[in-house]
Amino acid sequence: MDLNDFYSLVSIPQFTSPAFEIYALDNGQTVDISASVSTVDTTVTCKVVDGGSIAMTQGGGNVWSGSVEYADFVNKPGKNEISCSARYEELNTTVKSVTQIVGVIELVPDVAPDLQITQPLSVCGNDGSLQFDMGLVDPASSYLTGAEYVLTSGSLPDGLAIDTKSGKLKGNVAVGDYFIGPLVLTATTVAGSDESDPFYISIEKSPCSP
Repeated sequence: MDLNDFYSLVSIPQFTSPAFEIYALDNGQTVDISASVSTVDTTVTCKVVDGGSIAMTQGGGNVWSGSVEYADFVNKPGKNEISCSARYEELNTTVKSVTQIVGVIELVPDVAPDLQITQPLSVCGNDGSLQFDMGLVDPASSYLTGAEYVLTSGSLPDGLAIDTKSGKLKGNVAVGDYFIGPLVLTATTVAGSDESDPFYISIEKSPCSP
């Protein structure tokens, strides 16, 4: 078997870990990243796309890890993609290699979302059910990736729920004449800042009130 035949038998290394998403806060913290590959004797190097390289070390098995600091991203707001290359080498020659985006690091300011809930949330309809898909968060706060929205007081009608990632009120509710509240929605960012606002839900059967 000559060298070219040997090279043809070597499998292309693949990244086996799912893509990660890390929210780097504006408090100077260090965050860890990792990448897993399918092939032994593979070297992994990573870098921030349009940025500097990340020192990676091999741990147990085929897992490589490294870390980045907030200072690496202070002038790079928004989503920063992490690109890694896995290379299988033989006789100091790269035999097979693959490069792909393995994750995203995003700066998240330590600012609480602005809820601005319309009062009350009113819907009206005929017999049957009404569909809710209402945003409770000011669209200007949509950049606060990673915020979690939770109902911290009161109970929603059967069929309705708060989407914890978007802050939307979603679901289907039976038509009836009732007024629910006060309910309290709390939004918490990954940095720990939070804001809570009360709101009410009014559901009417037709004919609707003016």
